[in-house]
Amino acid sequence: MANIEKALSKIEKTKSIDDNTLFLSGLSLTSRDLESLIPIITKKTPNLEQLDLSGNQLTILPETIGNLTNLKYLDLKDNQLTKLPETIGNLTDLKQMYLSSNQLITLPETIGNLIDFDFLYLNDNELVTLPATIGNLTHLEQLDLSNNQLITLPKTIGNLTYLKYLYIGNNQLTTLPETMENLTDLKYLYLNFNKLTTLPATMGNLVHNLRILSLLNNPLSDETIHWLRHTFRKNVVIFDMEAQDQP
Repeated sequence: MANIEKALSKIEKTKSIDDNTLFLSGLSLTSRDLESLIPIITKKTPNLEQLDLSGNQLTILPETIGNLTNLKYLDLKDNQLTKLPETIGNLTDLKQMYLSSNQLITLPETIGNLIDFDFLYLNDNELVTLPATIGNLTHLEQLDLSNNQLITLPKTIGNLTYLKYLYIGNNQLTTLPETMENLTDLKYLYLNFNKLTTLPATMGNLVHNLRILSLLNNPLSDETIHWLRHTFRKNVVIFDMEAQDQP
């Protein structure tokens, strides 16, 4: 109850100064607590644009989160979320969402409604696949998918042509889609600690803007290593030469 009271106090303070930012981080709020708070938040701070719920004990995000339609920034990192409600797709003004360090296994198809995203952080979860609708987020500049359990990437990843930073290290990828060739604005691509033996030849299209291509700890074939040295010789290519000799 004390945690709810602290949250209510913060909501009242936000209302009293007509602020558009609400910090409810580190209050040990449960999903039930949040469900009871959201109607109060929507009533008392209808123009809320930034909401920080990081570092709580949320396991489920209430469907009513979709009522906060003015949100531009949503921080949910360091919780225990296993899934997101379909109503997350109602937050079409969102530009940044932080979901790092949760327990997400999958994402709802409605994530593709959030077409104004600039930054999306999904690192340190348990994601195995991504919905094809991720390709709708065509304004994304930074996407962090590192430290998950991804086996494949959808072909629609190639639609994210504004991407400059793509982090996919520490997953279970064995191949990459040919459509990666479309990501010609990429400056930083991290593919370290996967299971890649080869790369699509079309990725040579990324050579002009790419600054760092990290392939550390992948079982790359000798042919792929040769191709990398030739294609990206003016860029920073990182891979573990000793690891190539291991079975």
